[in-house]
Amino acid sequence: MIPRVGVNRARVVIGVQLLLGTTVLALVGLGYAQAEGTIPVGLMVLLTSLGLSQLVPAVAAEVLVRGGRARTGLFVSGAALFVPGAMITLLAVASFRAVVLLLVCPVGLALMGAGFHQLWVRSRLP
Repeated sequence: MIPRVGVNRARVVIGVQLLLGTTVLALVGLGYAQAEGTIPVGLMVLLTSLGLSQLVPAVAAEVLVRGGRARTGLFVSGAALFVPGAMITLLAVASFRAVVLLLVCPVGLALMGAGFHQLWVRSRLP
């Protein structure tokens, strides 16, 4: 059986995921206020979907964990972090650009690591 500390660390990761989604949405709001033209608005929509892809699963995971369904909540949180992280990393590596590799790839790897942590803690729960 996993110690309560592991579940508490997983809840911290859910909080970071919630903060990430909220921050991305706030930045999108600031950028959208100054956007003119089709391409900037399209980029804002893309970033909004990224923010919501972290915010909605984080809220759902926290509700599930508080409701006693920790395994399901950690799966939701872990999958929502790991899958976009893997996609970001794959696209960054495929671009073969040094700037993209140095700036974007660590973000994807961090998301993958946080998602893997959530799935690992889930695997240790009874």
